[in-house]
Amino acid sequence: MKKFLIIATTFALISPIIVIAMFIYNIPSTQEIVAYNLGMDVSEGEIITNYDEHGFHGDGVTCTILHFDKNNTLLQEIKKSKTWKSLPFDHTTITLLYGYKNENRQAGPYLTDDSDKPLVPKITEGYYTLIDRQPLSEQVKNQNIFTRGSYNLTLGIYDTKDDLLYYCTLDT
Repeated sequence: MKKFLIIATTFALISPIIVIAMFIYNIPSTQEIVAYNLGMDVSEGEIITNYDEHGFHGDGVTCTILHFDKNNTLLQEIKKSKTWKSLPFDHTTITLLYGYKNENRQAGPYLTDDSDKPLVPKITEGYYTLIDRQPLSEQVKNQNIFTRGSYNLTLGIYDTKDDLLYYCTLDT
C-alpha cells in the first residue's frame, strides 16, 4: 500500500508539470502568428515592436512591427498577391489608422495605444491588406465596417521606404 501511495503522489505532482510544459511549447511565436494571419512567410523579419493590449475576453489592439532587409522575399510575395493593394490607403483604412474628421462627422482612429496615439506612423510608399475577420453573416448584413456593433480586423502594411511590416489587429 505504501508503494502505491508513493507512486500516486509522484504522478499527481509530476502530471501538472508535464501538462504545463506541453502547453508552453505549443504556444506559437509572434512571427508564426503574423505569418499565419497574413498568409505569408515573415521568417526573414526581425521584430522591432510587439504591442498587445488584448484583455481577458480577447478584446483589444495588437501592433507588431517587423524589419526586413532590402532584398527580402516578402516584398516579392506581396507584389504577387491579389489581396495586397498599393498605397494610398482607402477611406476605411485611413479611418482605422489615423481617424476621419469633417464638419459633420468624426471617427477613429481605432488602432491606437493606451494614450490614443496612432500605432502606425504616416506611410506614403508601400502596400496594405485589410482582412475582415467578422463572421460572414455579419459582413453581409453590415458591409460598412463602421456600422457594425463590433470590429474584428487584421491590417497588414508593408512600408517599402523603411522595409517595415506592420501587423495590426482590432478586436472588440
